[in-house]
Amino acid sequence: MSPVFEVRNLSRHYSIRRGFLGGRDVLKALDGVSFVLGKGQTLAVVGESGCGKTTLAKQVALVDPPTEGHLFLGGEDVALTSDPASPRRKIQIVFQNALEALSPRQTVGASIAEPLAINTTLSRPERRERAQAMMVRVGPQPEHYGRYPHMFSGGQRQRIAIARALMLRPLVVVADEPVSALDLSVQAQILNLLMDLRDEFALSYVFISHDLGVVRHIADDVMVMYAGRAVEQGTAYTVLSAPRHPYTRALLEATPRADRPRRRERPPLVGEVPSIPPPGCAFHTRCPYVDNVCRRQRPEPRVFEGREAAACHHLEKVG
Repeated sequence: MSPVFEVRNLSRHYSIRRGFLGGRDVLKALDGVSFVLGKGQTLAVVGESGCGKTTLAKQVALVDPPTEGHLFLGGEDVALTSDPASPRRKIQIVFQNALEALSPRQTVGASIAEPLAINTTLSRPERRERAQAMMVRVGPQPEHYGRYPHMFSGGQRQRIAIARALMLRPLVVVADEPVSALDLSVQAQILNLLMDLRDEFALSYVFISHDLGVVRHIADDVMVMYAGRAVEQGTAYTVLSAPRHPYTRALLEATPRADRPRRRERPPLVGEVPSIPPPGCAFHTRCPYVDNVCRRQRPEPRVFEGREAAACHHLEKVG
């Protein structure tokens, strides 16, 4: 099966000032990320804050142009297209905070119908009819067409944001932490809705999350990011059941599980993701397996026990 969406060596660099009188550094928010997404598949991108997840979401959704790399949608490279509006119709994004994503001065019906107003020649009654049909499928009810975002709960607002993202029938939906601000019971409802919509509309998801419990529920494949790079990739079952990168294992051990005793096998992960990675492996300042090779040489991704890529000098030791 040919991929719907393919990312090759995607990078996004920013120039930052080093102190008041210092020179400038290059912040590599994204540094050579690659993945392939099939029709109806969900790729979960996980990692701590600052690892590059949201930057990746913006690149994939064509919100921000990449510094380098390629984005193939249906075989066409859309990374540096002169008309980003055209492929953007096929790649939509759902943000974490629907209240901020929806205009407070616009009714929810108008918000849902707006993509049709911008991208089609449909009349106002036709746009309203299609928006109400989507509201029947996703929520809220069509009779709420004229209400405003503040009149709905967080879960209802997220349903509205999802409905708006689907109005142009995209091939790919980028979901950037879509359930992290919701209660647990509402999270489950939204996740089930996303999976139902994936099957109904043959959608492919890039699902950004820091919650591995959520990822277990929805993902087919997982990509673990650290300091702008993918450190481990593979099927969700392989990566989450038997992680080989020490960072992936640390994330899993920090995730509460009802079927696991509270005693830790290893010390908790300390420190933060560096803005400017150190020489060698970016994770070596926090890694329990660090040695001189890690401090000098950056590990390149390599295939290992079913992972599409795992970037560590000591994959054999992690078990």
